Amino acid sequence: MSAPHDPRWWRRGRDEALVRARAAQGEAALALLELDGSQRRTASHLEFLAELDGGRVADRVHDAWRPIDAAADAAVAAYLDTQERFPVEDDLEQLPAEQAVPAFARCSDRMRAAQRDVLAVPDRFAREFATLSAALDELGRLGAQAAQAVREASEAVDQATGQGWRVDPAPLARAQVLLLATQEGAAQHGLDGALKTCRDCLAAAELAGRTALDLPAQAERIRHRVAALRTRLEAVEGRASRPQDEVLSALRRRYVSSSWQDVERVEGQVEQTLDRSRGHLGEAVDASAPSRQEWPTALAALGAAKAALDEAEVGVDGARERLALLETTEKDPATTLAHTRFLLRDAQKLVLAGPAGPPFPARLDALSRRLDTAEHQLDHPHPDLLAYLRELAAVEDAVRRVVADVREQRARG
Repeated sequence: MSAPHDPRWWRRGRDEALVRARAAQGEAALALLELDGSQRRTASHLEFLAELDGGRVADRVHDAWRPIDAAADAAVAAYLDTQERFPVEDDLEQLPAEQAVPAFARCSDRMRAAQRDVLAVPDRFAREFATLSAALDELGRLGAQAAQAVREASEAVDQATGQGWRVDPAPLARAQVLLLATQEGAAQHGLDGALKTCRDCLAAAELAGRTALDLPAQAERIRHRVAALRTRLEAVEGRASRPQDEVLSALRRRYVSSSWQDVERVEGQVEQTLDRSRGHLGEAVDASAPSRQEWPTALAALGAAKAALDEAEVGVDGARERLALLETTEKDPATTLAHTRFLLRDAQKLVLAGPAGPPFPARLDALSRRLDTAEHQLDHPHPDLLAYLRELAAVEDAVRRVVADVREQRARG
């Protein structure tokens, strides 16, 4: 009998078993690498979630993760134990080599099952991670906006101070402190805290910029109002230069003194009133200068200047307007009276058309008697036409009050 061709024929069974064992160990090692990578990535995501969201969402995710993470660690430990029991890199005997194959196969199956569970965690909480991702995007956007707003506010403050304005430094200082806090990130303040810090920084920067920009803008608005009032003042001065003697003489000759005495007094004070208005305008300009920035004083001066100018206009135009009014009333006193009676009749119809308390008809009757008395004043040789017109205006106001009271009572039911 001849000898076998393979000089190691007597080891062929052990070598084949060892090859299979090493292949099974390689598959298990690959499963280990994939599991370890997935486990590390998922753990990193969860740690990031915990840093950004310390609330119930993070707690729920970590409660779900702990048993899965423990199972993955156990699968790895089982593989390492199998590797120690079956050192396939050495020359194992045939029996342990054959036993190593199913042992490593079981390790591979267990680690791949663990990997599937690990990978399922991000999918299971995809909505939470998506919300987190959106919040992080929002945080980045707000952070960039806050930085830009602080830069713009700083430029506005520098520009205003360069023009001589005194800018309150507190709003910009607060915005800069908040900007530093935004740069510490969500890990330092939590996601909600970081978002709030960004929004607070934006608001503080906008306030700082607005405060700086408002100073020259406020001064410009005051200068614009001063210019408008000065134009009006010059127009009143021009009208005041026209002679008023003929108008006042006509009022004195044709009408009772109570019809024109008030405009005569004001007319005599026009120049003083215009000087007073001019002085107030100068005070408004001075108070709004960068060296003072006394805005309430400037606004009060503008109001006083306008009031004085109104008074001066009455003095300049009042006599002419009064003469025209009295002449119109003298020619046709019945037109204004007819208008007032029309309003009174409408009010009486309203009262009669629905439920109304006893005071309303009585009030309207009293107003009707006042109209009759006013009409009788016209029978005097020299009636006080101004008093007549004022009485008609007072009656009309009283009629409107009655109408409003009736409607209010009916609205209440």
